[in-house]
Amino acid sequence: MATGPRKMSIQNIISRVKVIFPESTDVYLVNLINDAILDIGKYNVKMEFVKTNVIKGQRWYNLSDNSGIEVNKISDVSYMDDSGDYMKIPRLINYHMIPLTDTDEAVDTPSYSSVSGYKQPSECIRWFVQHDQLGLITSKGSDADKTNQKLGDWKSIDESVTNGLLLHFYAEPDVVAITDTFSATYPDLDNSLHLPIVDYMKKNLFLDRAGVSQDANVGQMAMAMSQQHQLKWDDSVKKWMSKRKDKVGGPRVLSVPSLM
Repeated sequence: MATGPRKMSIQNIISRVKVIFPESTDVYLVNLINDAILDIGKYNVKMEFVKTNVIKGQRWYNLSDNSGIEVNKISDVSYMDDSGDYMKIPRLINYHMIPLTDTDEAVDTPSYSSVSGYKQPSECIRWFVQHDQLGLITSKGSDADKTNQKLGDWKSIDESVTNGLLLHFYAEPDVVAITDTFSATYPDLDNSLHLPIVDYMKKNLFLDRAGVSQDANVGQMAMAMSQQHQLKWDDSVKKWMSKRKDKVGGPRVLSVPSLM
């Protein structure tokens, strides 16, 4: 029976490279593996989600979770409703139109609730990204005598909720540590990208060989091999980008609200 691309451990990858470059140290090869992971990490290869607290009066939230995972791009933001469920909220496009006089309240020690006071968060809560921070605002309000406190004015959120925000985002893939057990550690990438890592490593190793060789013929051959592996690496990335596996199959149904 035919199978898809198999998963390769760090040990498998290093073993393939050492067939041609036995003198290379594990430390250097691990560094090359991490270079490949960071190179492919420019694209959206890893989806993560994290929950974070909502704090009354706090508009800005740093785009990293408690594990220090760097956020490449926010995909979706959901806000907890008064039933404890998470509902997607829209992104505000023209956030730059919010008046500069709309300042945040001073955030003291927040008193958290376990659920939100919003029945339909999507009606009045919006999110946006500016630099490396997520902005969270609401149009809810009732005091028309105070600046930016009336209904419809964008302002900082008016409640503190434990795990009130659910973020889905594309994250940087994890790198490999030299202290990891190579036989049980795998690149933090789709398994179809494991084998191309070998090409990435070889193109750099052949380039190193060309740089130190005293023989012009050997140097030219090494440069040619480096270019071949560069082309194979680039081709693998392009193919992966055009044929991503969405892993969605089976019958589909549309969920509609009950009118009863």
